[in-house]
Amino acid sequence: MLAEMGVLFGTMVVAMCLGVPVFLSLGISAAAYVVAFWPKVPLMVIAQGFVQGLGSYDLVAIPFFFLAGEYMTAGGISTRLLRF
Repeated sequence: MLAEMGVLFGTMVVAMCLGVPVFLSLGISAAAYVVAFWPKVPLMVIAQGFVQGLGSYDLVAIPFFFLAGEYMTAGGISTRLLRF
């Protein structure tokens, strides 16, 4: 268990120290965990986790929130809102 936590947190910290954004360092650490402990994690469990994550409306709403912010910034709406 300690080795598993070391792989997860170690790769995340190393990636963040190298300047990788947080969301990518989390993905890299998850991929490193799967590669390091492949016999313990069946491929079907990983696929089920992805599908189950898509079923949660709260988690799906987060990327769309960021997308709406990008559209507002590109269209100039956010600067007009701040001036208002």
